[in-house]
Amino acid sequence: MLNWYLDLAEKEGQKYDTVRCGFTEGERIYPDSGIFEQSHIQLAVRNPSCILGVFRPIYRGVMSEPTTPQASTELPPHANAEVHKRIMAKLDQMSPKEVFQTAVDAGIYTPDGKLTQHYAPGS
Repeated sequence: MLNWYLDLAEKEGQKYDTVRCGFTEGERIYPDSGIFEQSHIQLAVRNPSCILGVFRPIYRGVMSEPTTPQASTELPPHANAEVHKRIMAKLDQMSPKEVFQTAVDAGIYTPDGKLTQHYAPGS
């Protein structure tokens, strides 16, 4: 949805590197709630140089103690499918320590496996 809109905007001369947009969908989780069953956020990174690092949330517990991968890297077809495929292939070749290090390098986790202040709950 975002890529479709941003393609139209670019044709009109308005170009964006990244966009984040919230979508409210589904039924309220309880009467008068502001939270809906299928609400979600879509991100569109149009300029690959804005991506500083990539990681997959495949660990349970502390990031520095890896376990068996639990998440799939399969996505529905999209404009950047080949780029995604190459990134995922590179990640699949990495050891758990190397994958964890990408999260440290991106500033998401500290070397001892704790979320950095920016990503910590309540920050």
